[in-house]
Order: sequence, then C-alpha cells, then structure tokens
Amino acid sequence: MIEVKLISTSDLSRRRANPIQVMKMGAAFAGLGHRVDLVVPGWKRPTDSLPFSLRFGLKNYFRIVFAPQVSLFGKLGNVTFGLGVLGLSRRWPGDAVILTRSERAAALLARAQKNVLYESHAFAFSNDTVTRKFRRRVRWLMDMPNVRMITISRRLRDLWTETGVAAEKIFVAHDGVDVEAFRRIRAWPKSELRTGLDLPLGRPIVAYAGSLGADRGIGLIFEAAAVHERPLFLILGGSPEEIREGQARASKNVLFAGYVDNSAIPLYLAAADVLVMPYQKTTVTIDGCSPMKVFEYLASGRPIVAPRFASYFEVLNDFTGVWAYEPDDRAAFLNVVGEALALPEASRAFDRYERLSPYSWENRARGILDFHTRAFSR
Repeated sequence: MIEVKLISTSDLSRRRANPIQVMKMGAAFAGLGHRVDLVVPGWKRPTDSLPFSLRFGLKNYFRIVFAPQVSLFGKLGNVTFGLGVLGLSRRWPGDAVILTRSERAAALLARAQKNVLYESHAFAFSNDTVTRKFRRRVRWLMDMPNVRMITISRRLRDLWTETGVAAEKIFVAHDGVDVEAFRRIRAWPKSELRTGLDLPLGRPIVAYAGSLGADRGIGLIFEAAAVHERPLFLILGGSPEEIREGQARASKNVLFAGYVDNSAIPLYLAAADVLVMPYQKTTVTIDGCSPMKVFEYLASGRPIVAPRFASYFEVLNDFTGVWAYEPDDRAAFLNVVGEALALPEASRAFDRYERLSPYSWENRARGILDFHTRAFSR
C-alpha cells in the first residue's frame, strides 16, 4: 500500500471544477487500495470524505487533512499554506507519492528533499504580469532534480517544453470520468430519466453543464434558443446571481437548473438529446485545457457540439458523434446545433465506453503512480 498525499488549495465548499477533480482523484487512488490524505487549507481537525460523497459522486473514501492558511490583505495565502504543508510533511514516509497543483507548495517540499509531482492545468492567466511570474516560478521549479510534471493535455505539455521544461520530466494525464456511473444508466429509458428529473417528455433537450461565464459561450446558447424555439435549452450550473442575469436575457425555452451535485450529472446528460460546450477564444485556459465536461459528455453517449480547439480535440477526434465548428463562429454554432437536433432519436446514442475506459479516474491514477515509480526509483 502506497501513501498518497494530494495537496490542493481548493476550497471544498466552492462549486467549481477544481474541487471535483481533486476529490475524484482522491477516491481513485483510494480505490486502488492506497492510503490517501487530501491536504487543503483550513484550521479544522482531520475528517474523511464520506460527508462529501453525494455531492462529488465518490465511490471510495479517504482522509482530509487541513493545513493553516493565513491571508494578509488578500496576499500570502498560498505561501502560508505551503509552509503549513511543509510542517505536515515531516511525518510523511520518504516514499510517499506527493501530487499538487500548487507550485509554491511543490517548491517548499522539493527543497526539503521530497519527491514531488507538480500537476499543471494552465499556462496563462488573464493578467500578463501574473502569467509571467507564474511561468518563471514553474520553470524554476522544474529545474529541480526531484520534481516532475503532470499535464492534462499533450498541448499543455508542448507549451511547457517550448519554454524549456525537459520533455522527459512531463507525463500527460488527461482529466477523467466515472465511466461506470454512466454505464449503469445506459439502459434506462429517457422518459424515466426525465420523469425523475421533472423534465418535459415531449420535446428535445439541448443541455449545457458548467460555468456561466461569458467566455463559456452562454450568450451563444441564448441565441440558439431564440432560433430553435421548440427544444428546451437546459443550463446546469451557475451562481444565483449568474442565473438571475441569465434569466433576464434568455428566452422562455431556457431552463436554469442551477448547481447540480456531480453524482446527478450522468442522469441530466443522459436525459438530453444534444450537449453543447461553446467555449470562446477568450477562455484563458483554453490553450492546453482538458475539461472534465469533455469526458462526461462523451460518457453520456449523446451528440456533442463543440468549437475545434486543439487542446481537447486531441481527445474528441477519437470519438464519433461530435459536431465541430470554428471557435467564435456564431452562424456555424447555430447551424450545427440544428444538424444535431435533426438526427432521428435512434441516432442520438453513441456507445463510447470501450474507447473511454483509458480515461477513467482509476486509470489516470494508475498512470500517475507508474510515472512516479519510473521517475524516482532509479
């Protein structure tokens, strides 16, 4: 049994993708039979993941440990958290697998002679100065002999190697999906799914799950709803304020379901007829991202409408039932939504499970552990 230490600056109470990804990975490592500690900011006593199981759709349980974080005028929080993690690490065994998205915590642990896997999900931020400082920190970190990098796409790996990070120090592990959660409901009639979710039976449903930020193309969804009046456009996610703003702009055939527990996402996606993810060029992380949405959409077996960004089409290109269009092309988006809706009902189901199995959370965890062994067992 291996001891795995996941270190995250995530606030588990926030309704974001980051906490979901971290919790899914904790459950995946635990499911492989390893002892897992998730270290997050806080001043609480250690607990376990059981209270979070429904919200995050967890099948296996692990321990959650808190490291102090002190923020002064909105600054230094990540640094003090890193120092708190460093203090905890004094009790960790020398062969512990340490995985973190915090470059500051990674640097402190590496300087303490710990072997560290730094997981990168981004290459740029909205502020150029922040981006330059971030890249400088990461390049300095990756010069350390006891640090390796995990990237969530081949595109992100290439971006880092172009800045001078050695390719042999990087392992690509795309985000994952709970394939079995979708497989279990594949035979359920759509009418039963919709009845259970209080969704209409007699009309097509176009669904979107995720953030309601402008860079996610929510405005395009509203335009599509105005053009295609018969379908119901179902929006999953968003804060109360974002939902109020959206309701003021959207037509009557747009339904805002609000935040949905991750455990219920398979039901909603399988109840839909078409799934859309109209990312915009202005999405800061688009060059290198590997959204969980991609894999959940694929697992649902439903037609997918998505702009052709290289970062996630390195995955989507291997699957059927994907309608692609050029990013930010409004007319093309409206057209391909119409094309996908025009499919006969029997043609709106794509069996992608076998090809998706390498992208399960458990297989992602296995790949990371194998990379750790190759990198640090010499």
